[in-house]
Amino acid sequence: MVLARSLVARALAAIVILAPITACSGHIGNGKSGLCDNAGYLAARKISHARTEVTICGTVVRVRSVRRTRSGLHRWFYVRIAPHVVARVIADESVLGPLLIRVGDKAEVQGRFFRDRDGFDGIDWTHRISGTHSSWSTPGFVVINGIEYR
Repeated sequence: MVLARSLVARALAAIVILAPITACSGHIGNGKSGLCDNAGYLAARKISHARTEVTICGTVVRVRSVRRTRSGLHRWFYVRIAPHVVARVIADESVLGPLLIRVGDKAEVQGRFFRDRDGFDGIDWTHRISGTHSSWSTPGFVVINGIEYR
């Protein structure tokens, strides 16, 4: 009887520990598009596979001010997609328009995984419409609390 209780206690502990990790790391349908694949982002990140389409969902943990770059106005924000993993998103507000975004918001982002020369990675090309650029034909988007920006 004691052994059975111990096994049940271990099984419940495993479920409590693994449930949040599983929810954050696999295909999850809590985004507007139903395409969330945080595990795909984590895999691209692990093997540094740049130029891979990714779609993530999570909670916004940081929002930076808009910055003007050579290609327009860009906003950097950060989305927690797993317990210890935050994805950096670079969104082109010149195309998407101003993002209404705050810490704590729910975000879904589709774009291109990248890793820059300094070893930082994230998601960009969230604004591309299919076929508009020779090097990236997959459409991207940003959804904040159910409001879609394309």
